[in-house]
Amino acid sequence: MYSSFLSMKKQSLFLVLILGSCFYTTNLHAAEGAQEDVLFSIGDTEITLDEFSRVYQRNNPNSDIHTDQKDVEDYLDLYINFRLKVKEAKNEGIDTISHINDELEGYRKQLARSFIFDKDVTESLIKEAYERMKEEVRVSHVLISLPENALPADTLEAYRKIMNIRRRAVRGEDFAKLAVENSQDPSVSQNKGDIGYLTAFRTVYPFETAAYNTAEGEVSMPVRTRFGYHIIKVHERRQARGEMVAAHILISAEGEDEEKLKEAEMKINHIKSLLDEGGDFRRLAMKHSDDQFSSRRGGELPPFSTGRMVPEFEQAAYALENDGDISDPVKTPFGYHIIKRIHVHPLPTLEAIRSDLRNRVERDTRSDIAKKELIERIKSENNFRFWRANYEELEKLVDENLLTGAWTVQDAGKYTKPLFRIGDTTYQQKDFIYHVENQRIRRRSGDPKDIFKQLYNQFQDDKIIEFEEFLLEEKNPNFKALMNEYRNGILLFELTDRKIWSQALQDTTGLKTFHEKNKDRFMWDERADVNIYTIKEDRTARRVKRWANRGRLSKDEMLSRVNDDENPDKLKIENKLVERGGHNLIDMYEWETGITENINNPDGSVTFLQFNEIRKPEPKKLNEARGFIVSAYQEHLEKEWVKELRAKYPVNINHTVLESLWK
Repeated sequence: MYSSFLSMKKQSLFLVLILGSCFYTTNLHAAEGAQEDVLFSIGDTEITLDEFSRVYQRNNPNSDIHTDQKDVEDYLDLYINFRLKVKEAKNEGIDTISHINDELEGYRKQLARSFIFDKDVTESLIKEAYERMKEEVRVSHVLISLPENALPADTLEAYRKIMNIRRRAVRGEDFAKLAVENSQDPSVSQNKGDIGYLTAFRTVYPFETAAYNTAEGEVSMPVRTRFGYHIIKVHERRQARGEMVAAHILISAEGEDEEKLKEAEMKINHIKSLLDEGGDFRRLAMKHSDDQFSSRRGGELPPFSTGRMVPEFEQAAYALENDGDISDPVKTPFGYHIIKRIHVHPLPTLEAIRSDLRNRVERDTRSDIAKKELIERIKSENNFRFWRANYEELEKLVDENLLTGAWTVQDAGKYTKPLFRIGDTTYQQKDFIYHVENQRIRRRSGDPKDIFKQLYNQFQDDKIIEFEEFLLEEKNPNFKALMNEYRNGILLFELTDRKIWSQALQDTTGLKTFHEKNKDRFMWDERADVNIYTIKEDRTARRVKRWANRGRLSKDEMLSRVNDDENPDKLKIENKLVERGGHNLIDMYEWETGITENINNPDGSVTFLQFNEIRKPEPKKLNEARGFIVSAYQEHLEKEWVKELRAKYPVNINHTVLESLWK
């Protein structure tokens, strides 16, 4: 519980610091010439108007710093408290703790990515993906498998083979037959190469692009993916059908056992007849469906769209025209289904899903495009140079040990010739040797020299991006400002945890003392102690009510006299101690001791209430309101701490500079 509490605190702390931090630009209009004016100082630390204005405007986007004087003054007070705590954190050396600096470096890497990657390239990929999501393309393919690190001779052979198959397809040979005879896709025996409809993000990016760039009825040129070479035939294009929310009842019948298939078919037909007679789909799904995941929710499945379900299921689901429509039994490789359409969501607007698309683009292989363009830009701006001869000298040292992770170079330190240079930074042969030796990655197969080249290219790319990241503070004032805020936020969290959050949780004596002094802040309202009786039969209800009036039988004695093994819920007695407004049924009555009139429920059962006691307002005990009391104690500790800090570090506000905002 303590760790989750700290997580929540940390989330709230950083929300104000990083909200909107990935993509923002400052647009400040402070008084002319006042960007370097000092707004306030804390001891020997000076904070400028420009810095305060930037933080205020980003965290108060709906406020005008030049007109909302009260809001600005309130925020300034909070910001001064924030900077006081940061100064104290630095004074205590928290900025030198290794795990703090490691955490800051992690934040820096995340933030740097959004600054160095070309936003125009990312935006074009987002728009491309969205346009593709509007359309679904039904395709078949033939695959000739090929490892990513295949030898050149094997690559050429695979390319010739796929081109020969393409020529036959273009001349008019049956594509399904060509797929069955030649494709190395394991599923070809079932689907004859037809993989159904796809849309954006449903397959690897090169395959997706080839499918969308091929006209209906045409066969693509060979396209290389990590699986090998493909040719793709586009059969049909259609408008996207949206995201389906549906429920189903499944009777499992996998395999080819005729008897089991027949039993499953009879059972699903019986369920369908019950539905036709007005049976409740949800209850029947909970009772009969073999899909344990969905049956607990009345058969409801997670939302799905094209390509997410087996074709038979998907076709039947989307054939339902109206919400609430129920299909006839549908057979799939999993058995027999009855499907109920709940809702279909059309494709949202681009703006509504832009953030999600950005995340998907950055995780997808299409982000390689943005990465390649970034690397080429950095190279051209920073006089990149590659010494090929020195690389080839290393390449001659490569042997089969690279495949087992045992490759080493004797006297690696003597290999000091340059491999590549970016800006003023030069990487030598030994830098790459150490990098490969430290990886120790085992590989099942491949040409060692090809693998060595892949490792080098990755090493070079990573170092080029690191170079750009290293210069970000110098090149981008926005990044520098945000990193300062991240740093201050991390320091503040660590110190606040020590001084306030952990202190409040661990200082049991202080907490008890605080509670005793502030009992009137943690009060129960008027409360009622009530028994709620629910009885299935009216005749039994009269008997139970007599017992309750006489008060001679305990709750357990009443339950044992009425309930038995066959009817364990014939009588239910719930005891409630609630404040006014805390229980709809209890709040229906005047609060006075005694027994209420009966309530006849729609299912034929009877309910009545017994008000045992009406308690006057009284202080809550520590264990009854611990969370609220701990929170209040933390606020108390923080106020006292801020008082101490303001006494320790004199705060001076330049009111002339502050008031220049509103002149």
